[in-house]
Amino acid sequence: MSKFDSPTAIEIVLPTACDRSGDSRLDQPSPCESAFDVASYWVTAILGVSVAGAGYGLPIFLVGAVFGFAIAGFFSVALVVPFAMAVRAVCGTWRHPLAAPCFGGLVGFASFVACGRVTIVHPADWLGFVLGPLFASFVGQAGAYIATRGELIEMILDRRRRPAAPWRFSIRSALIGTASLAITLTLLQWRRPLDLRDLTFVAIWLPYQAGTLCLFARWGERAAERIAQIRAVSRETGGYAILAREARS
Repeated sequence: MSKFDSPTAIEIVLPTACDRSGDSRLDQPSPCESAFDVASYWVTAILGVSVAGAGYGLPIFLVGAVFGFAIAGFFSVALVVPFAMAVRAVCGTWRHPLAAPCFGGLVGFASFVACGRVTIVHPADWLGFVLGPLFASFVGQAGAYIATRGELIEMILDRRRRPAAPWRFSIRSALIGTASLAITLTLLQWRRPLDLRDLTFVAIWLPYQAGTLCLFARWGERAAERIAQIRAVSRETGGYAILAREARS
């Protein structure tokens, strides 16, 4: 039998769509992400943010919890499509490790600003601003992070094995981002027009949102590192070391 007849002599490796890099990732839907995965990710994020809204309103008893769940769910459903499109335009994929926490922070802030009027006249009013839109933003981030934590860890581990393409800004991404911002501002003024004071609050919230996202990014990296270590030990020991550790705990 010649070497050409051997089944192991020649191995043809075809480049998969997931190995493509460059502009193709921005021009085509990511083949690594099925429609079910994308829909599942964002539906889970919506549920996490809605439950977080219920938790935020829980101090006002059942009425507050129901109202918080409803208003957070409304803004989540209204903003998820333009936000996901903005993520797709900037990152080249429909999902990103920080997409859900960023989405949750936006929904939390928008829900509070649209439903209540924050005024800062006296120094004590800053406490209401911190416990109001800023805390609502953090609660939304936490709800989305907890709900999508499993997918977030898998995305971080996948990026370590196969680095993602760098972020690229184009005219299309700028147009999509502008449309998303317009939709967000439209929802913010569904009860009353926005004034300069509201835009000042937005300017304060933006660096706060970025700072808290760095915190969730750090937590996600630590969780992914722990999962990677557990899987490495499981591959080496067949899982017995992990079972023994859980038995001792």
